Amino acid sequence: MIIPLVSRHENNEKYLKLLENLEKVENEKERANECFKKGDYDGAIHLYTKLLDFDSKNKIFCSTIYMNRGYSYQKKGKYIEALQDLNKSIELNSNYVKAIYRRATIYVALKNPEKAKQDLTKILKIDPSKIYLNTAMKDAIVLMEDIQKEEKRHRKKDYYKILDVSSKADDNELRRAFKKLASKWHPDKNTGSDEQKEIAERL
Repeated sequence: MIIPLVSRHENNEKYLKLLENLEKVENEKERANECFKKGDYDGAIHLYTKLLDFDSKNKIFCSTIYMNRGYSYQKKGKYIEALQDLNKSIELNSNYVKAIYRRATIYVALKNPEKAKQDLTKILKIDPSKIYLNTAMKDAIVLMEDIQKEEKRHRKKDYYKILDVSSKADDNELRRAFKKLASKWHPDKNTGSDEQKEIAERL
């Protein structure tokens, strides 16, 4: 069997091609980050989505991009999409502190402090020795304390707040608000993503 020899020229071409692709990825990532910094979250989402096609087999790279795209969705108030991306990010890198922390903040926004506390507890167990060296870990401590303080203040549910009405609302306003909320979140009417079904079941 004759094994063809690869010339130095061919090796150089492959090396240059690899460098070119890496440079392209870095440039696109920088563009996406700049869009995010400027508040152009749609532009950032578009570019992060393109980046996922560059190196789909690189788990750490994709985990970072999913986290960044999820954060962009979060900034737009699209919590379901953000949650989906952060779940993917954590699936690819189970100890990704920034992604876990970001997911915890989304759970707080979705009024699910128990899920948030689970994520924050996980962060604090990853490597306690680095808690005061890692910004996300320090933020996790602060957020955990905030959740615990909020829970102490609100042992009873504020049903007016849940229904998004004034405490002076009359019976008709309360009925309308209840029907609107029930229609939006009733489990039988939510056939979307797993994340959306979970929120509907909880509410």
